[in-house]
Amino acid sequence: MKICTECKISKEELEFYKKPKGKNGLHSFCKKCCSKAVSKRSKDRKLGLPSVLKVRHKEHGEKGSQDYQTSTSLKSNYGITIKEYNKLLTLQNGCCAICKRHHTEFSRRLDVDHDHKSGKIRGLLCSGCNRGLGYFKDSEQLLDQASEYIKINKIGNLE
Repeated sequence: MKICTECKISKEELEFYKKPKGKNGLHSFCKKCCSKAVSKRSKDRKLGLPSVLKVRHKEHGEKGSQDYQTSTSLKSNYGITIKEYNKLLTLQNGCCAICKRHHTEFSRRLDVDHDHKSGKIRGLLCSGCNRGLGYFKDSEQLLDQASEYIKINKIGNLE
């Protein structure tokens, strides 16, 4: 199952076109939404209106710029805009939701953490915390066991 970033509906993966370089090898829009977008672009061209892509470039910045790449990546991977990302960053006081370190301490932007089953965004995390959750498969039980392991072995058993 995958959520279309356009219609926001969870659909079978067969309902998405393949995109070899895309995350999970699929387009972010479902086939139905892709068809609507293509149809709208061709109508806009016939009417002399700017294409959807040109409008999006205005929203995201110059094509090829870092802002453009970040904005289009956020939209295609998580269905959010750069404004929504920045709003979330402000709500978190500019810090990773887990370790509370400020985003300026990192060489890259905070990652968008999301539930892989529902697609729901949980918050922004530094890459270390985000990878940590991934390594523990988002399992509360595994994280609790890891915490207990650290508590028990604080001094170390090898002495």
